[in-house]
Amino acid sequence: MGCAIAVGGATPRELQAIVGLFRQRENLFSRAREGSELNEVNEAAGSVVGVSPLLARAIGAALDAAQATGGLVDPTSGRWNDVRLLGRLVLVPAGVRLDLDRVARAAAVDDALQLLSGDGFVSAAGDVAPRGDVAVEIPGGGRVRVGRGGLSTSTGAQEGSPWVQVTAAADSCLAAFTAARAAFLLGADGPTWLDERGLPGRFVGPGTSVLTNRAWSSRLAHAA
Repeated sequence: MGCAIAVGGATPRELQAIVGLFRQRENLFSRAREGSELNEVNEAAGSVVGVSPLLARAIGAALDAAQATGGLVDPTSGRWNDVRLLGRLVLVPAGVRLDLDRVARAAAVDDALQLLSGDGFVSAAGDVAPRGDVAVEIPGGGRVRVGRGGLSTSTGAQEGSPWVQVTAAADSCLAAFTAARAAFLLGADGPTWLDERGLPGRFVGPGTSVLTNRAWSSRLAHAA
């Protein structure tokens, strides 16, 4: 899915299953792969089409993320609320294209973790889903120990943003990605936005300056 995948704690059979899962998701969701189901939906923009259960779930998750963040995390570049999803029927308006890249990847990490029979982790780029006591290195130096849920880091070039990278924790990798991306795009309002939702966040500014919100500091103090 355009990045390296790391897995810890898997048996050979479980690792094979996880590799198969990511390959399946790439075949479904990749915009760079000709004939992917997502590309077929985008090419049919303006018409109602039937989609697979996995694609319907991914589109639903992307629309939920957009709604929860007031359109900040948007799979359509501005017209997410014009997309219609009813069961496995979807209508993408003419002139609109869906991009499910990070949503699909974070969801794949969550699903891959369920293939492990014991403690371990699955990581894809900036998304990590652990089970047990896993030490995760974080941007700007240092590491945290995570036992469950998900951790996601969002980066990018955002004019006027005080952040280079934002890391957030939540009950799943998908929720963590949504939170991290929204907090990054909100700029200086990001820490407060996460605190209002009780989500820990760590913000790295230029020159590797680091700021943590109240929820992050509180979780670390409780763990200590």
